Amino acid sequence: MLQISKTLALSIALGTAAAPALAQGEGTSSSAVTPKMLINAGCANGAVYSIASDAHGNVAAAGYCGDVNGAHTGFVAKADADGTVQWTYRPDSTMRPANLAFDTNGNVLVAGQTTTGAATVGAIIKIGLTGVPAWSRAVEAARGGNESCANVATDADDTVFVSCSSSPAASGSIVAYHADGTAAWRTDAFESAQALFTSSGTLYAASATNVRIVDRATGVVVSDARVSDAGSVRVGQDGKIYVKSDGGAMAVFDGALNAIGSVALNGALGAARSYDYFDVDARGNIYVLGAYYATTDLSGGGQYVAEFGPGGNPLWQYAADPAASFGPRQSPAALNQATGGSLVSVSAAGKSYVSTYLYLLEFPVR
Repeated sequence: MLQISKTLALSIALGTAAAPALAQGEGTSSSAVTPKMLINAGCANGAVYSIASDAHGNVAAAGYCGDVNGAHTGFVAKADADGTVQWTYRPDSTMRPANLAFDTNGNVLVAGQTTTGAATVGAIIKIGLTGVPAWSRAVEAARGGNESCANVATDADDTVFVSCSSSPAASGSIVAYHADGTAAWRTDAFESAQALFTSSGTLYAASATNVRIVDRATGVVVSDARVSDAGSVRVGQDGKIYVKSDGGAMAVFDGALNAIGSVALNGALGAARSYDYFDVDARGNIYVLGAYYATTDLSGGGQYVAEFGPGGNPLWQYAADPAASFGPRQSPAALNQATGGSLVSVSAAGKSYVSTYLYLLEFPVR
């Protein structure tokens, strides 16, 4: 069942396609931004569902490859800070990875789902430094039916937190494991699968209507903040919580979930642009992956990557020919709804990573 490859893909410098100009007054488009390919899934049909990076600049990607008959095989790959692929792990054919995270020792935690007989159950795997799983656990539905796990996070003592959801009951759970894989606690009090983040010893759980602080030792909700139509949530390296609504506006909270402001990127992006994935570095700079369109009726176009300052001012953008570099454009919103993963990750080591379709790319940090 375990297949490890040391050479999933070489680091390849990509050419830079012409980027559509930013609207007047929004800054200057940069044609000098050249991404570097780190990981290529190596299949013609599939998707990268999630990426993560650690404080040392290591980066991992999880997704699946499909064949012409519709069969899918999941994969997880890890590259070091120099872009050298360290290993590739391919679980058995029933496992579909959805989200991943690094612990403090460089191990990779993968959340997803697997099939046992006629039932679908949640799955969590801890993969060691050589690409060999250290342990795996199945998460059963609390109220019967099927279970899938879409989010995972770790903290400073390598406790593993996994967010799962059940169907058709439409309920959510958070399960915690100690570093050795033994169960710590489980709570089934959530209305849906929660996006999970840890920062400065605090565990945050986010849904479309709430961002909550959850006690790391018991799973009890300590406090929460109501949000409106949250499309994406990230805890930035600056310690602030950023909540993007479906309309594009971004609310900002401090670590105690007090509202402290907002950031408007939509005006900078223009009427024919949208974004679903983002991350925030220690300076408060915001990196986004989104879609641009050839016309205001949202036809044509492709995907772009951009960096904005803390106030939302554009710093640079990269827009590629979908067929030439990023691969066929897929809907970030649909992908985000199907999984809990993020396709943008800024490493504390000063590298920014973006994944789109089948590729993991490294972009400059300015």
